[in-house]
Amino acid sequence: MVDANIAFTLHKARVQAEEFASTTTRAALAQALEIVGERNEALEVALSVLAESVSPTQTLTDPAATRIAIQILCRAGETSEIVRLADTLPLDGRLSLEVGAALGSLGNIPDAWRFVKRGEGSPGFDAIAGYLYALAGDFRRATPPLRAALRAVPHDADTALNLSIALWNLGATRKAITAATQARAAAPAREDIGLHLFELLLQTGGADQVDREIRALIAEGVVPSARLVVLQARAKLQLKEFDPAIRLLERASVLADEANESEVFAEVQSNLVRIKALRGRTTRAAALTQLLKLHSERPDQAVIVVNLAQVMNTRTHAAALREAVETVRSNAADSQVAFLEYQVATLEGDNLGAARFASRWLDLEPNNPRAQAATMVALGIGEERWHDAAELARALPPATKLDHDVLNNAAYVLAMAGQAADAIDLLEPVASESFILRATLGLAYLATGDIDTGMKHYRRAADEAENQKDDSRSLMTAYQALVVRQLGLLDSTDPLRITSISLPPYPLPEDWQDRPEFLRLLAVAKRHNYEWPLEL
Repeated sequence: MVDANIAFTLHKARVQAEEFASTTTRAALAQALEIVGERNEALEVALSVLAESVSPTQTLTDPAATRIAIQILCRAGETSEIVRLADTLPLDGRLSLEVGAALGSLGNIPDAWRFVKRGEGSPGFDAIAGYLYALAGDFRRATPPLRAALRAVPHDADTALNLSIALWNLGATRKAITAATQARAAAPAREDIGLHLFELLLQTGGADQVDREIRALIAEGVVPSARLVVLQARAKLQLKEFDPAIRLLERASVLADEANESEVFAEVQSNLVRIKALRGRTTRAAALTQLLKLHSERPDQAVIVVNLAQVMNTRTHAAALREAVETVRSNAADSQVAFLEYQVATLEGDNLGAARFASRWLDLEPNNPRAQAATMVALGIGEERWHDAAELARALPPATKLDHDVLNNAAYVLAMAGQAADAIDLLEPVASESFILRATLGLAYLATGDIDTGMKHYRRAADEAENQKDDSRSLMTAYQALVVRQLGLLDSTDPLRITSISLPPYPLPEDWQDRPEFLRLLAVAKRHNYEWPLEL
């Protein structure tokens, strides 16, 4: 029935264009041709409309038809034709702004500004100018005109969304969420706005709200897209509901495949493999095989390489990861490239490179907990730039909103930067939840000079670590030996007493030279000429 209606609409448009030839009827015909997928004929008709749009007095004879024809060219991506024709047309301010916005969305920023400046003073100028600044990544300059535009038209959903994106990129999290909420109120049915708001909430600890709102939408009859299901899965992951998260990702994979959304499918599939590996549902070796196969099938998808990097965990993997990074460098986001470069440097035991790339990653994604955790480790533990790392820790949200990895690393660097009391305040309420947190609490007490309490926490953490049946105890013993030296405890107190109550020597794993966590410590030990392995 739908196809029959479309065919009838096209037939009717053809008849009207033939019987009542005008730019108006031919613009309608061009629209109908575009709807049925007759791109070339639609463009031909649209161009004929524009060719007859100027009167002898150099005014537009049919502004509405002109607008329709230009919009058809824009949707077809005919950038050069738009510029050529628009330059010859006496466009008013409103149409100039529309042409500028269209060119900007097609990536032609310089020509976009030519037309937008013609519309200066016209209603909507601030909204389009802010939009172009945001498209160019100049979020600081984008914010004032977008604010002005939204004050003028508070219910402009596009402007509110663009302002939210600009504020988020400037690190103004709460203001970004407020603008996104305003955009959603103006256009509650727009999925792109809802997805953006949910993304912001997920990155600011609002997993409960996202999960609740998505479930409510589905209960109201909203047919979920793959993207919406992915966001619900991410909310479940943050809530530690791993089994439901995996089921949701499997559903999202089917939806993305059915909708032929290649990028979403690649993201979901690679995330599924990574999560199953980290949850013990599959072996790391099997996950690497699957991810490498997925990368070979879709070599242009950066998200697959990002997930591959999170599964690779040895120095042996570094060369393959570096090769994979080069295949996606040209189409990956800057933040993805920074993360991947950081991961390669980490696997190779390059502490200086890891610190440089982690810092860049954090600059690009200041609200990303993984970037925060990585940068504090790289600057602090790897490069011993404790005060730089502590500045990052002090800028974090309240401890109750922090991921455990971020909280642990923040406490570590604060203790080593001379703020051990603050580190203890962070860790005391949660130390029982993880032997890693308890070990860092021991470090913080050592930094205050309370040797007995510090060593007691270390010994208890080491016993808990040994139950993991991995190399955690070996790593913890090395860390303790390093920290005691860095704090100068062997010089300022009784070294025999320190040694007697510290963790006893524990053998390094056989593959320690292939393990970046040990290579990081080795590099620090070499910097100070400490004996290796690190022991007390």
